[in-house]
Amino acid sequence: MIRKCLAVGIILLFIGTCIIPAIAQETEKPLPTTRGNWLYVGGSGPGNYTKIQDAIDDANDGDTVFVYDDSSPYDEIVHLSHSINFIGEDKNTTIIRRLQSQSHPLVSLAANNCYVSGFSLLSNPLIQNPVIEIQSDGNIVENNIVSNGDFQYNYDFATIDLFNASNNKILRNQVYDNWWGENAIVMRVGSNYNLISENNVTSHQFGVVITNSYNNVVSGNLIHGNRIGISNSGGYSSFINNTISNNVLGIECYGTYCTISYNIIQNNEDGGIKLTSWYNIISHNIFSNNTGYGLVLDGIAYNTIDHNNFSNNDNYGLYLTASAATTIHNNNFMNNGVYNAYFEQNSNRNNWNRNYWSNSLSHGLLPTIIPGKRMWGFFFSYPWFNVDWFPAHKPFDIGG
Repeated sequence: MIRKCLAVGIILLFIGTCIIPAIAQETEKPLPTTRGNWLYVGGSGPGNYTKIQDAIDDANDGDTVFVYDDSSPYDEIVHLSHSINFIGEDKNTTIIRRLQSQSHPLVSLAANNCYVSGFSLLSNPLIQNPVIEIQSDGNIVENNIVSNGDFQYNYDFATIDLFNASNNKILRNQVYDNWWGENAIVMRVGSNYNLISENNVTSHQFGVVITNSYNNVVSGNLIHGNRIGISNSGGYSSFINNTISNNVLGIECYGTYCTISYNIIQNNEDGGIKLTSWYNIISHNIFSNNTGYGLVLDGIAYNTIDHNNFSNNDNYGLYLTASAATTIHNNNFMNNGVYNAYFEQNSNRNNWNRNYWSNSLSHGLLPTIIPGKRMWGFFFSYPWFNVDWFPAHKPFDIGG
């Protein structure tokens, strides 16, 4: 009798494990748990909203507004005035569009500590306003497709615009512009301590812009196919582990006390980096196959160039013009087109030490001459040289 009961129990347990998954497949997708209430837009559930903004207006701090893709595209403007989670079912199919008659930002974050994820956010190409506008702190915008689709050169507008917004995270988004207009991600006017990470940024006038803002981190992004990959006039910014390729210019940096490290900077049309500011650290980067130059220092002083790889750039690996007191140590200069390194216009007091030079006939056994020019007065120049007194015997192992 006991054996029969045990056998029946095992059979019922087996049947249950088969039936329960089958039933679960017919229900709506399970959603993560949060501390607040869930409000649903689209879908077939009873009481679901048809308009996104109606659900947001009814939400309270800590609630989640979940948008199904059944009724996509949603042609409306979205304004987040509460600290909520705003989540789309699938970033490829949950689409919010801005029509030509809708002149406001497509999604605006006025409240702190919002979370936005899982949407395709598409603007009308004639609207000169951001797709996402953030004027608050502590928000996360993650895993979205964001496009302005603009065909004009609108330098004053951004696809994602942070204005006086701090401690935000812009993560793993695809940010593209169909017609090489506008700016992709902009931090301006006191937008400090933001993290821009693992985004794919392409086809804009400027990929990432920092202006009048400080202590921001741009890391792990793919920034390609823009006119300027990164434009920085903020201080204490860090640009780390990005791939910056196939832009006209990779990075232009006007900000001081910045760190540019572990980036791959390659195949840019005019050059890799143009540095016009003081007290920056450029280290552990790969500068390769850029047309023009790898790195230019223009009219500046007291920068450190350390453990970089300058190789196969068409004209110059490193070019200094009117730049002084630069520390240039432990770099590889290999097979750059015209000169591995060159200086002009009274680039004085630069310290070259223990760099590897592919054009060294002595293979580092003797000092290496760095050619250049010095100015006499304002109008005349004459050939001059700097010296790396203790060049390296072999290339350094430098990873980007």
